[in-house]
Amino acid sequence: IVPALGGLQRERLHRTVGFTLALPVKRAWLVFAQALLGLGQVAVLSALPLLLLSVSSWLADVSYPLEQMLRFGLLWLAGGTVLYAVAFLLATLFGSEYTALAASFVFMIFYPITVMFPPLSRYPLNVHHIMSGLAMPYFGANQALLVGAPPWVLLASMIAVAGMLIVLAVQIVEHRDYS
Repeated sequence: IVPALGGLQRERLHRTVGFTLALPVKRAWLVFAQALLGLGQVAVLSALPLLLLSVSSWLADVSYPLEQMLRFGLLWLAGGTVLYAVAFLLATLFGSEYTALAASFVFMIFYPITVMFPPLSRYPLNVHHIMSGLAMPYFGANQALLVGAPPWVLLASMIAVAGMLIVLAVQIVEHRDYS
């Protein structure tokens, strides 16, 4: 959530938006660059547990399959991208980064609860379950390992939704008056 905060709304609040908008770059490119930077941070954050788990496993003299770490990293990357995109859109909509942060936390709490009820409960919509594998067909609870093929269609759908949310945020910024 935190990498998504800031941007032109924050600069507007601090009255520095005029300087940024005076730069010879379209505002869509500014927002798109912020989104790409945030997505890069999400990728690093999703890879960090892999590094820590590798080192911890080696220090504890316990083996954990590298393939499992990479597969979980892929799930974390897709889920993190969606959560980032939601927070990025909210940071675009709200004038204060604190309001966007609060709205993002509220979303993180109530979204998983909402998708538990019919008719949404029939579909794999809980990002937290997708990331952890909990109650998913690709997670073997007995071994606590990912089994079978990765859910490529589900992951591609998540990335597509995140992309649409980011494009929507860019469109909102393009048409907003910051004076």
